Amino acid sequence: MTIDHLRIKRSHLYTPDEVAEMLAVDVQTVYRLIKAKKLKVLRVSERSQRIIGRALVNYLEAQQEDNDGH
Repeated sequence: MTIDHLRIKRSHLYTPDEVAEMLAVDVQTVYRLIKAKKLKVLRVSERSQRIIGRALVNYLEAQQEDNDGH
C-alpha cells in the first residue's frame, strides 16, 4: 500500500475511526499512536479529536523511510 493509494487530503480532518479504516488497523492502534505522540491530533472538544491529513501523511512517510532503511 502506498501513501498515494490512500488519497489522503492534507487539509482534511479525519476521525480515528476513519484513519483506522484507511490503514486497515484497529481503532485502538490509532489511539495508541496518538497517545505515543506519533500521530498528531487536533482536539475539537474534551472528548473528540481529529487527525489532520498532513499529520497522517507525515507519519506514514516517516514509517516508510524507517522500513526502507532496514
